[in-house]
Amino acid sequence: MSENKNNLIPKLTGIHLIDESHSNKHARLVHLHEDELELFFVYSGEGQYSVDGKNYEVKTGDMIICNAGTLHGEDPSGERKILSYCIALTNISIDGLPDNTLISSTDSPIISCLALENVIRNLMKMIYTVSHQFPHMGEANSHLGIAILEITQELIKENRKKQLQYSEKSNVLANRIKNYLDNHFREPLTLNTISKALNISEYYLAHVFKEEIGIPPMQYVTKRRIGEAQTLLMDTCMPIAEISDKIGCNNPWHFTSVFNKFVGTSPSKYRESFHHMKEETET
Repeated sequence: MSENKNNLIPKLTGIHLIDESHSNKHARLVHLHEDELELFFVYSGEGQYSVDGKNYEVKTGDMIICNAGTLHGEDPSGERKILSYCIALTNISIDGLPDNTLISSTDSPIISCLALENVIRNLMKMIYTVSHQFPHMGEANSHLGIAILEITQELIKENRKKQLQYSEKSNVLANRIKNYLDNHFREPLTLNTISKALNISEYYLAHVFKEEIGIPPMQYVTKRRIGEAQTLLMDTCMPIAEISDKIGCNNPWHFTSVFNKFVGTSPSKYRESFHHMKEETET
């Protein structure tokens, strides 16, 4: 392995097959291995698998990466449909990561093997067959395990590139949405009108915006409107009904209710508090 920081040679320490009969009878509950990395390859089925306290949806062709010291396992109450091969390895030492660790905390532990699915399946099957029929061929099996390890590393790199590209694209799109909302928040907006104006599906728009900005787009619109209303209440004598209309809320009663929800007081009391403050300052 080119990234091995201590020139150690990874060693295969175990291989397990979870076939249909075993999967239906026994759930592998949450557990960890202090000194071993485990790679689960889902060769058939789909379901949920827990890694480090989080449940992930996995399917045929996925690799589940379980670093040493990381809790992982199945929910015994769920229906088990995941059929898998699992190899355990040790002597893994990669720059920037703890020993027997393949991914960082920011990486997803689920990697799709894509076009290499059949290659990995055949390698896993070969290791399993050789280990049972020719147990003295441990060194040969270790080499096969290293091949799977290195393929998985390449898949991780590709996944990181895709995640970075997605993140950059999402950031640009979220800023585009935000600019549109900042320029049009006074207008009657809905997810549908925003999505049509930007030529983006409603679901994708809402997902990307919340992922990048932290709140749903319509909540952002509401907060922008309330923020503008606060400014008008502080700096003008404009009637509240007129302020409501100016910020895009054509129902003053609804405006008062929403204002109170977000600010904690009514628009009129909010204005009074600033007038009192101004009078006290002037005296």
